[in-house]
Amino acid sequence: MGFKDLDQFSSFFQFSFDKSQRKGTVTGALLTVIVFCIVLGYFIYLLLLFSDNQIDPKYASQSFVQDQVGISLQENLVGFRYEYDTNQSLDDLQSKQNQTYLVFQTYFLFQNGSNNQLIELNYTKCSDPQLYGFNCFDFSQIQDQQLLISTQANIFSSLYIFVHRCSDTDQFKQFIPNNCANQTQIDQIINNPYANLRFNFYTSQFNMTSKKQQVNYRSQVTQVKQGSLFQREDFFSSPIQYNVDHQTFDEQFSQRTGQKQILQVTFELDEIVQYIKIQYPTFPEILALCNSTLTLLMCVGFIGKIIQES
Repeated sequence: MGFKDLDQFSSFFQFSFDKSQRKGTVTGALLTVIVFCIVLGYFIYLLLLFSDNQIDPKYASQSFVQDQVGISLQENLVGFRYEYDTNQSLDDLQSKQNQTYLVFQTYFLFQNGSNNQLIELNYTKCSDPQLYGFNCFDFSQIQDQQLLISTQANIFSSLYIFVHRCSDTDQFKQFIPNNCANQTQIDQIINNPYANLRFNFYTSQFNMTSKKQQVNYRSQVTQVKQGSLFQREDFFSSPIQYNVDHQTFDEQFSQRTGQKQILQVTFELDEIVQYIKIQYPTFPEILALCNSTLTLLMCVGFIGKIIQES
C-alpha cells in the first residue's frame, strides 16, 4: 500500500475495491492525512472538554406567577443583624459594653382567611459559616409550618422582626433588661446615618460546572438533564425572590397606638417561580459534532483538490 492509496479525494469520491483503478495523488493523500489528523485532534479535544464538563449545556428559563408557593422553614433562611455603623455589629458593641441598646423580637404569622396565628420565636446566632455574625430565626417550635403564599386559598405566612428601644414596653415587648443604655446613647445608635438592619437571604442555584446544588445568600425550580448516553432528570428548588417590607414608626404613632417599636420588618415569599431547564450534551452529540466537522473538511479538501488539478 503506497502513500497515494490514502487519497480519499481520488475518482471524485467513487470508491473501488480494485486498488489498481484508483488514481490517487500525493496532493490528495496529503489532504486526506491533514483532514483526518484535524478531525482526530478535534475529537480528542471534545472528549477532554466532555470529561471535564466544559461544554456549555442547553439552557432555558421561564418565570410564572403561581397560585401557591411554599418552602420549608430552616435556620439559615434569613440572617439579620443591626449595624450601628458601617460593618459594625450592634451585638458586638452590646457584648463588649455589657449594655443593651435595642431589643429584637421575632414572630411567625400564619393567616388562613380571617384566622390569624402569631407565634413568637426565639433567635440565635447562625450556625452556617456563611452567616457568621448574623442572627437566625429558631423554628424548632413550628417545625411543621412553611413560609408560603396561596392567593387562591387565601392562605399565607410571613416572618416579622420588631425592634424596640431597650427601656420601652408595649403589648409585644413586656420586659425591660436590667442593663439598658441611657436614652442619649440609644438615640445615637438609631440616628447614625450609616446605621442599618442588614439581611442575608437564603437561596440556591444549580452549578452547571460542578453539577451540584450551590447555596447562596440572596422560588426557583431547576430541571437538570445529564448523562453520557442516557440522561436522567434532577429537580432542585429554593426561594429566589422575597418581599421585604420595612416600616419605621415615630413618636406620634406610639402615642396613637400604644405600640413602641421603632422598626418592623416583614418577610414574605414572592409568587413568581422561575423554571430552569438545563440539558447536558451526550456522547452521541460529541460524535455528531465530529462527523459534521469531517464532512465539512472533506468538502473543503475536495474543492482544494479540484483547484490544484485545474
